[in-house]
Amino acid sequence: MKNVIIHFGPPKTGTSALQHWLVKNHELLLQNGIFYPVHDVDRNGISSGNDTSIFPSRDAQPEEVRLQKQKLLKECRQHRCSTLLLSSESFLRRLPRLAKLFPTARFIGYVRAPIDLLESGYNQGVKRSGETRLFSLEKREQINHLHKVTEAVSAIGRERFILRAYASSAFTNGDIVCDFIHSLFPSFSVKDVSVAAQQINLSYTLEVLETMRWLNSVISSNLTLTNIDRVLQHIDYGQRHYSFLTPQEYEVQRQLSLTDIDALNKVCPISDVNELTDEVLHKKQKPYVQQKISSEAKTTVLNKLFAELPNLKERLFKP
Repeated sequence: MKNVIIHFGPPKTGTSALQHWLVKNHELLLQNGIFYPVHDVDRNGISSGNDTSIFPSRDAQPEEVRLQKQKLLKECRQHRCSTLLLSSESFLRRLPRLAKLFPTARFIGYVRAPIDLLESGYNQGVKRSGETRLFSLEKREQINHLHKVTEAVSAIGRERFILRAYASSAFTNGDIVCDFIHSLFPSFSVKDVSVAAQQINLSYTLEVLETMRWLNSVISSNLTLTNIDRVLQHIDYGQRHYSFLTPQEYEVQRQLSLTDIDALNKVCPISDVNELTDEVLHKKQKPYVQQKISSEAKTTVLNKLFAELPNLKERLFKP
């Protein structure tokens, strides 16, 4: 196997859009000597990527993982491909293990300012992880993936990493899919990948977010919450541009983000890092709002939800 390339995200760096394009263009990739294992994508274009292609279960044993690796390499050879490409956000926490499993693999990830992750990460927690608490800065370190990337680079070696700026001004053709493909495979023609990446896994509006946060507190079934999220993802009612950070908090987080980016860049150079830092320096904060909605707004969101999931209303409000 000539090349193994592993994309590890991190979360909230356009991974869903990239994986959606990679699955959709599986045959095109094969024609260019790139084997990207297919995986399921839900109605919102979201998936876990190739995680189970390597790790069939959360506690997969070394022998199981080794067999999965051999299976992938065999499929890659059968398709006469010289490159195996894998992508999953869950790979971030498994980078040291993957580095040993694929000794010559290169790892690619995007660096996004932690200040952008604070609220989008919280939004994601409400959407997919059952979060019921109000937004706070307590989870900054948990959401800030730059420290995890820095640790992985230091442990594995900077020569095996490709870090790219997650900034619209830095993307090839202003598009993350074009940027990803052309950074790895320059021989691809522009027309093959110049279609703008679909906006996938958007954050909820304020009204939808608060309604989902309430639903998390009254529904225990993960399957039900997953089905609710799939419907709410399509509801565009309410305020989409908002921030729970006060202006003073926002400025503090801006400076901390610049410090974190600089620290990672010293460990492993980030392509177009100046565009990334300029974007952080000049980005305007979304309007600050208090984290609450009216009962009328909540009712509106619920009615839209019940129109898609009529049985849910009876479960929530049964006598």
